[in-house]
Amino acid sequence: MVTVDVSMYPENTQLEVRFIGSGTLTPNYSFAMLQPGTTNSMTAAGVNGYAFQKWILSTNWGDGVTLTNAKLSFVMQSNLTINAFFIPAAYVGLFMPS
Repeated sequence: MVTVDVSMYPENTQLEVRFIGSGTLTPNYSFAMLQPGTTNSMTAAGVNGYAFQKWILSTNWGDGVTLTNAKLSFVMQSNLTINAFFIPAAYVGLFMPS
């Protein structure tokens, strides 16, 4: 008989991704069930005259971490929320480096 300690394999947890502005994510992990501790990535692109600005990642609505590269790599953890911000392309250079 083989016994497996399931506590060593955390259950999947749901990722919440929020969009501010108009854009797409590839792949879009919004509401996906991901295993804590796994590394995942998404790439953001603006649509309909919008440009990607930044990501804000937080857990339990803490202050969070801000990142500005369109390609995001993250380690899944419980209660992770990712906000993807897109701004009108006309503002590029005013509110973000071009």
